[in-house]
Amino acid sequence: MALKPSYDAESEVPEGLREHYQAGADGKFVLQLDEESVNAGFKVENVSGLSSALQAERDAVRQLKDSLKRFDPIKDLDLSGDQIKSALDENARLKTSESEQVRTLNARLEETRANRDKAIREASTLLEQQRDAAVRILKREMVDNALRNEVIALGGNPKWVLGHLSGQIGTTLDWDNQDSPLKVFVKDINGNPRLKADASPFGLGDLVAENSEDPDFRDAYAQKPTPGPGGRPIQPINRGGAISEEAAMGLSDEDFQKAIKEGRIGR
Repeated sequence: MALKPSYDAESEVPEGLREHYQAGADGKFVLQLDEESVNAGFKVENVSGLSSALQAERDAVRQLKDSLKRFDPIKDLDLSGDQIKSALDENARLKTSESEQVRTLNARLEETRANRDKAIREASTLLEQQRDAAVRILKREMVDNALRNEVIALGGNPKWVLGHLSGQIGTTLDWDNQDSPLKVFVKDINGNPRLKADASPFGLGDLVAENSEDPDFRDAYAQKPTPGPGGRPIQPINRGGAISEEAAMGLSDEDFQKAIKEGRIGR
């Protein structure tokens, strides 16, 4: 029969074994060993706490051994403890310095990228502004020239009606059409292309003809066209000097376009 090391109460101890158990400090009845067993080092007690403490100590020793492995490269060097500590401190300082240098370099790289992106955006914006300005000038010149020709063809004075008519002209850009990317159209009150009763486009000539019948602008078309090249009065052109807009109304299409290119009209 195996003996239990202890019982929680005396009543739990088998009656024939009670003389071998005595109450301990914790109130439990513990098996008593004879003097020979005690002298031999045997003892009856709960060692679960000691086992846990022993295991913790073993784990601590193992962790300490693992942490000491990093010192293996210098274990055979003839260095004192202070020298080793100084070397380790210097190594830590160099690592910190290296990290700071890396952070500084990364900051400079980021600043360089930001400056580059800013320069690209500014250059792109400038190019876009220049492009838009060139497109606006092109639109104005093309629209004004086309309107001017239509007005002159009806014997009108462009100077009096061009500003009014230009506001009714819309343009769109179709970059897929390389031959003629700029589209010109007469706008309705909603800004959409104006159409005739038969749903055909209302052209520049239609707009000028309508304007010539407007009582507010009828006097601007007092000069009626006479037979000649392009249906306009034949007048000599001063090929070297400036030409007034009134005189330009009598030019042929070819001379008129040439005078425009030379910048001699209205100077």
